[in-house]
Amino acid sequence: MRPQYWFSRAHLSAEDCDKIITFGESYPSQDGTVGLNDGNFGVNDMRRSIVRWLPRQSDVGHMMMQLFTHANRDFAFDCAEIYNIQFTEYRGDNSGHYDWHADVSWGADAQYDRKLSMSIQLSDPDEYRGGDFELRNSNPPEGLPDRGSVIIFPAYLLHRVTPVTAGIRRSLVTWIEGPRWR
Repeated sequence: MRPQYWFSRAHLSAEDCDKIITFGESYPSQDGTVGLNDGNFGVNDMRRSIVRWLPRQSDVGHMMMQLFTHANRDFAFDCAEIYNIQFTEYRGDNSGHYDWHADVSWGADAQYDRKLSMSIQLSDPDEYRGGDFELRNSNPPEGLPDRGSVIIFPAYLLHRVTPVTAGIRRSLVTWIEGPRWR
């Protein structure tokens, strides 16, 4: 049986997280949206966050690809490459959150599907309140909110980030794609 997730507690050092935050903040920001085949909806209802899109051809992208390669030994999914890297901020001053969702668009007419999702915790949990990352029907691994922790899971699993009530929660998110699910 395949696991529900692969997890590495405090995989990145505080110094690595600070470098990624500085790198991420150097890119233009935009409101996080929820995409469907016919456009976007519910920016303030389902999702409230600031995102920045980082280049996959970077040290950060290479590091994330290595993590996917290692974790995929447990999943054995047919994966090809990372498509996008998202630096995300959830802010307490506007109850930043992302409600229950999956990272797969089953109805999309695309050549590839997202196979695995990754989230890296960049903020120290003392820097914010709320903002819990949750997988539906799964107990979180011990240490999930620890700075530098990495969780990788099948993109079809429902997950969310609960509202941040104070401070700022920063994370790095990406997906690895592969041929359509069969």
